[in-house]
Amino acid sequence: DDTKISVDGTAVAWESDDRIQIHAVASDKSAGSSELTWFSGIDGKDGHHASFSGFVTMTSQPEDCYFVYPVKASTSVDPETGKITLYYNGQTGQHEPFMYAAAPYDENGISVRLGHVGAMLEITVGMDEVSQISFVGNRLETLSPVIVDPVSGSVSFADQSNVQITVPVNKSGKTYIAVPPVNLESGFSLICSNADASKSMIRTFSSDGGLGSGYDFSTKVGHMIPVTLNGELESFSV
Repeated sequence: DDTKISVDGTAVAWESDDRIQIHAVASDKSAGSSELTWFSGIDGKDGHHASFSGFVTMTSQPEDCYFVYPVKASTSVDPETGKITLYYNGQTGQHEPFMYAAAPYDENGISVRLGHVGAMLEITVGMDEVSQISFVGNRLETLSPVIVDPVSGSVSFADQSNVQITVPVNKSGKTYIAVPPVNLESGFSLICSNADASKSMIRTFSSDGGLGSGYDFSTKVGHMIPVTLNGELESFSV
């Protein structure tokens, strides 16, 4: 099951059922991965610090470790370069910002700060019947998968292309979409639809309206961007 960290103002706070993913690489380029589960809260006041523990099965002692949140089976690490591949499609609509960190292996424990990859849209849905929301760049920019170099922080895109991110709507609260750090020069659109896609609505955010001028999400890494969607779904005959 997916887990989610909570929102504390504009920061994230770990919760006791959270997990992070570790990818360990040895000097001979053998690799292993596993989930690390909550061990304890280091700072109980704000929840921004926590300790995780677990085991990784390896054929030799790790040399480098890469940490990723959220835990996803599709996330992978290249043993040669240490680059992490993240898939932005397949999100749950919960608050799950993509984060990563890298550190040398230490048998006594590793302390790292996970950095954000991209921004988060926090969507308030003020209409009925909406079951899912899709995010798309107005120039159909590639959104997934994203390749991150955890040492330099540079971001690139894989040869395969996904230009749309679709998430289910959170009926009990806000819906979230993690957005990769891609420059959307003409803005983006949100497409809302009902369960069987017989009704839909599109809202476009561009330089002449919506969020204001400029949509370079690479400069908004770690930012929360609030969006409110109101109106009515419409049915169209084809």
